[in-house]
Amino acid sequence: MKALIPKLVSTRLLVGLGFKTFRVFVLIVGLAMLFIYYEGVAHAEAVYSFTKTIGGTNGDFGQSATADSNGNVYITGYFSGT
Repeated sequence: MKALIPKLVSTRLLVGLGFKTFRVFVLIVGLAMLFIYYEGVAHAEAVYSFTKTIGGTNGDFGQSATADSNGNVYITGYFSGT
């Protein structure tokens, strides 16, 4: 796992974690995590494969992200709204 450098996006902070097969990003505004997504990569050379968004119309709250040796991704947290 490698930490990605936080990037200031307007007045928001985008932070994330980078693994060999996926990256997880969380958009933070103030103290709230408002948007969570992860993107998969095809192999260790980090060729883009897909992006998956998670969340609802209200706040999204990411708590943890990890992967196992088989490349399965586990993300915990919650969101509200539809």
